[in-house]
Amino acid sequence: MRGRCTGDLPLGERVRVRLTAADPAQRKVAFERA
Repeated sequence: MRGRCTGDLPLGERVRVRLTAADPAQRKVAFERA
């Protein structure tokens, strides 16, 4: 998936993340860097 990431990353750089929260009713997910 594509999404915004806060922090010091150049635009378009790929990072590994892990899912930390998911709310299907609100269609929201949260990730943190792995």
